[in-house]
Amino acid sequence: MKNLIFLILLICAFLVSFKPNNSKKSQTCFDHYFANSKNRWSDKEKFGKWIEKEDTVIFTLGYFRGDCCGSIPEPQKMYAEIVNDTIYYDYRNEIDPDCDSSIGICGAVIDFVINKNKYPNYKNFTWKYRKKPQNDY
Repeated sequence: MKNLIFLILLICAFLVSFKPNNSKKSQTCFDHYFANSKNRWSDKEKFGKWIEKEDTVIFTLGYFRGDCCGSIPEPQKMYAEIVNDTIYYDYRNEIDPDCDSSIGICGAVIDFVINKNKYPNYKNFTWKYRKKPQNDY
């Protein structure tokens, strides 16, 4: 009897783990985000241009270079808000006061990825820097 119950639970767990994959739908649910670019710092011809890929559009912001103590923006910390035809952004750099900035140089190429279906007028967007208040992070 215990083996039968265990077998039924095992079959149920197996069936639940094979639910339909909605990865295509989940990919199209985003508005926009920042990401580490697959471009290199030497791919300057791609910087500042909208490049279409399926349902997304990628805008390579450029190559950021500086000390490794927080002067380089990190995509996971960056912020953007789209209002009408303006992208308001903030790099949200956090400088580490205990870091020795004379040691090493860091660099990053950062992309802004946008959902082409939600923002079909992306080519008309303008960029404006706006510092977000600390309590909104």
